[in-house]
Amino acid sequence: MKSNQFKFTTLITLLSFCFLTPVFSQNFSAGLKSSVRFNTLSRSALDGSKVGFDAGIRTLYSNHVRMGVGMDLLFSRTGGDYDAREGLEVIQYDVRTDYLRFIPKAYLFFRNLEDSFRPKLTIGPSFGFLMGAYDSGINQSNKDDFESFEIGLEFGTGFNYKLTDVTWLTFDIDYLVGLNSINNESLTTPDEFKTNSLGVGLGVIIGI
Repeated sequence: MKSNQFKFTTLITLLSFCFLTPVFSQNFSAGLKSSVRFNTLSRSALDGSKVGFDAGIRTLYSNHVRMGVGMDLLFSRTGGDYDAREGLEVIQYDVRTDYLRFIPKAYLFFRNLEDSFRPKLTIGPSFGFLMGAYDSGINQSNKDDFESFEIGLEFGTGFNYKLTDVTWLTFDIDYLVGLNSINNESLTTPDEFKTNSLGVGLGVIIGI
């Protein structure tokens, strides 16, 4: 996970997926997406959650009435609380983490193409590249306490609503579960931090 070569290969693969998809332009859509996020650094989903956000671009390719594939490329702010022992003293930290996330995902759509309202289910891996970590209480960087790469799984639901023949409003509720520990610091509670993040978002995609 820490290998620069691995991260570079992952980045190139994901970017290729994102930007070569327009070759299939007849069934291709692209647009913008943003969400409000509720985040923790432990398995207790919304216990002491911190509010963050994400924003970025979305692509979608579908040549089937029920299925599609796509990718979100997002700036994502997450974070949470944790305790660290310094000698006999336990100090609580309030941290925010900033990631560049690539999320390739599969879509399952309901109803027909001519319908304006189309519910959906989504699932896909999340690849996060750490851009910064800050202690919100003292506004000081603690990026060195965190791993530079995070992998997770995102699954969600929502709907697409047709505004025009080529324009869709998107609504999403998604949950991101971190799969690897993201902290370098060993004297903390919990011992391993894993992102848990609930997002509620809106977007617009346009057929190209």
